[in-house]
Amino acid sequence: MNDNNDRPNPEDLLKAVNRMEPQKKRGKLKIFLGMCPGVGKTYSMLKVGAEKVARGENVFIGVVETHGRAETELVSQAIPKIPKISVSYKNTNVEEMNLEAILSQKPDLVLVDELAHSNIESSRHKKRYQDIEEILAKGIDVYTTVNIQHIESIKDSVLKITGVNVRETVPDYFFDLADQIEIVDLAPEELLLRLKEGKVYLGDRADRAAENFFKIEHLIALRELALRFIAEKVDHELQDQMVLKGLSGGWKTSEKLLVGISHSPYSERLIRSTRRMSSMIDCPWFALYVQTGENLSEEDQKQLRANIELVQNLGGELITSMDTDLLNAFRRTCNDKRITQIILGRPDKRLFKDLLLGGNILDRLVDSKSEVDIHVIRSERLPVYKGLTSKIFKALPKINTSFYSYYGATWLILAISIVAYGITPFMGYRSMGSLFLVAILFFSTFLTRGPLIYCAFLSAFIWNFFFIPPKFTLAIQTKEDILMVVSYFIAALVGGILTSKIKRQEEILERREKLTRTLYEFTKELSSQSDEKKIIHFLRGTLEDNFGTNVKILVSDQSEKTLINDLLLNEKDYSVAIWSYHHNKKAGWSTATLSAADCISMPLSGESEVLGTVLFYPEDKKKQFNIEQEILIDSLMKQASLALERVIFGRQAQKLKLAEESKKLHETLLNSVSHEMRTPLTALIGSASALTNKVVVENAETRELLTGEIISSAKRLNRVVENLLDLSRLEREGFSLKREWFSFEEFFHDLKNQGRDELGAKNIQISGNQADLLEADFTLLLHAFSNLVSNAIRYAGKDAEIRIMLEDDSQKEFTLYFTDNGPGIQNKYKDDIFEKFFRLPNSAAGGLGLGLAIVKNIIELHKGHIELSDKFKGACYKITLPKKKIPTSMTELVNENE
Repeated sequence: MNDNNDRPNPEDLLKAVNRMEPQKKRGKLKIFLGMCPGVGKTYSMLKVGAEKVARGENVFIGVVETHGRAETELVSQAIPKIPKISVSYKNTNVEEMNLEAILSQKPDLVLVDELAHSNIESSRHKKRYQDIEEILAKGIDVYTTVNIQHIESIKDSVLKITGVNVRETVPDYFFDLADQIEIVDLAPEELLLRLKEGKVYLGDRADRAAENFFKIEHLIALRELALRFIAEKVDHELQDQMVLKGLSGGWKTSEKLLVGISHSPYSERLIRSTRRMSSMIDCPWFALYVQTGENLSEEDQKQLRANIELVQNLGGELITSMDTDLLNAFRRTCNDKRITQIILGRPDKRLFKDLLLGGNILDRLVDSKSEVDIHVIRSERLPVYKGLTSKIFKALPKINTSFYSYYGATWLILAISIVAYGITPFMGYRSMGSLFLVAILFFSTFLTRGPLIYCAFLSAFIWNFFFIPPKFTLAIQTKEDILMVVSYFIAALVGGILTSKIKRQEEILERREKLTRTLYEFTKELSSQSDEKKIIHFLRGTLEDNFGTNVKILVSDQSEKTLINDLLLNEKDYSVAIWSYHHNKKAGWSTATLSAADCISMPLSGESEVLGTVLFYPEDKKKQFNIEQEILIDSLMKQASLALERVIFGRQAQKLKLAEESKKLHETLLNSVSHEMRTPLTALIGSASALTNKVVVENAETRELLTGEIISSAKRLNRVVENLLDLSRLEREGFSLKREWFSFEEFFHDLKNQGRDELGAKNIQISGNQADLLEADFTLLLHAFSNLVSNAIRYAGKDAEIRIMLEDDSQKEFTLYFTDNGPGIQNKYKDDIFEKFFRLPNSAAGGLGLGLAIVKNIIELHKGHIELSDKFKGACYKITLPKKKIPTSMTELVNENE
């Protein structure tokens, strides 16, 4: 609607500005989108890049996969390439895009093929789209390619169409970063011809593709997905431009229907007609219900409830609005939802109201400046028009105010009349009309519309009967007095009606404010909740506080797809809840299903499934929820459902992550253990087999060499088994330390003895006060430090020099520095070295990468901490252990020993 007083929605305006405003110094992103492999995305991207190179622009290929296609190979030769980087992965060399080289080269444009590609584990980023984000952040433009099946939100649709579960996906937010998305389209028949000619895949791969993914029906469906995706992108861009430039109304780029509904039984026909029209043109449709503050009877509320349910059952989106003017509500909804067509019935004619407002809602919509089409659905009856008398009485308010309001209004008018009668001799009877009018306007500040109109009639009668000559009759002698009485009565009547309208608007604003405040506070509280039980408890409390009824909530068992009856409901109530849960509809009291129940069950519906049901136990069964209350209940339950889904999805994501990590850990463990055990076992078998040879056995030097190899291999194999057993024992639930008191001197003495065989005469150098006592698990802590010693020998070699410095500067903890004379560890591996199975690049063969993980686990079990330090040269670890108060008995024992 192009009315001058329209204003854009502030939230829409902010979103549009954020999307349209370019990022400072950010490169531009262009995505070539295709329905599937082989449509020519890479070729199109390279062709544009080659044209830019021909114009002298600084363009490079970051990574391009030609898959042996001659045309693609040929066009790529015209563009300079940034050499890929070769990375070792699982005993093979893999070529990946050289991100560092691209960032240092700083071209104007870089071409990056296969957006959804997953990088190998040692790369900086897990996904190629993350590499592109970093390139864009450096101000470099990027052209890239992707197929429609790799978009995260479309993955499920592709699985349903083709049966292929796409593993490599790109999140939808990345496409919002694109400055341009160009669709590379090709007819399915032509694509199949290219596949047959070997221009997509070669050999057996092409035959398998034709039998599975590349079916004609699959290609048509994927093509539609791609076209719809690009159409939605263009539609969002158009909406942003319209918001930014203040263009209201719906441009007919895509159709959206809106039907106005009320408590009229004729709304059902409008709803069905709108549903049929939306099906024919394949577009979304909405139903608008405007709360004008009118008090509806129980029959009207029942009919309105049925109309709303029909909208929901037929797949429409219900929109509720609070406003005293229907035109404002329609205008606001059309602007917000970009409506292009409105469907209405023929409204009844109302004399005074239509005269004041300039016609009924249909006339005003037709007369307004709008690009929205209006459809009028004829009903079985003509619009009602009963004439002047009936219209006057219909315009008058219904007497639904209490008797005491009218009783009080009567005494107020009588009091004013007594005052007026006393001052009439001094002021004259005509001036008393002004006094009565001022009184009526004063009364309008606290009386409702009915008592106000009653005051207008009563005051006019009293003024005429007791004040205007001839007194004590209703006759009026002069024309001036007649005009004065009529003017007074009209002024008092209009003043009362206008005041009532203002009060009704205030009530609507207050109700809207209360609704908004309730939803805001509810949503704010839900956003901080991360536990299902707390969300359910908070929802139940909010519903009971707002609606004054007993509420019970049942949640579903996601695996069994049924409700958990943890509240021990009786059989009748539980049956209502089960029916409501499985059918995703309301059931029980005040509904058409199982209406004999003592409660009403409303499903707690999420975006993907029903999460449970909410049972309301009304105190007064004769009083149903009104529409406003039902709308608030639906809003609260919807917010709670979203919060529950957030928690459930978060937990499922965590489980999937743990499962993936477990799988990865399992594979790594098998690979590492098989390698680590195979090597010493091979040496054992070889040496033992050689000892069966008599010639070898008779040679003492050879025999000693082979025996040493057997012992060394056995020790290595024993370390592997010990580390695996230690890791399993430390991570087992219920594991506890066997704490005892001992001195550092005793501890380091045993540590030296254990390392004597490997370190020889150099042994381990200790500094610091070793007389201090420590409470810890002696054996476990000794094992941790033994692992540190073995680790130092592994990387520093046989000439390793190990030093342990003990500091006692703190009253709360001991600090130890464990250092060697080896090459040290780079800071970039500071956090990784304590991870399971992590081994430094180019490290010597041998070991599972469990040693430091076990050390960290043991230290943390003692409430201590270990970290890499740069205080000394070589590999240096800073270890802190808690210092505890020494028992008196231990102190006396130490003194005796001294």
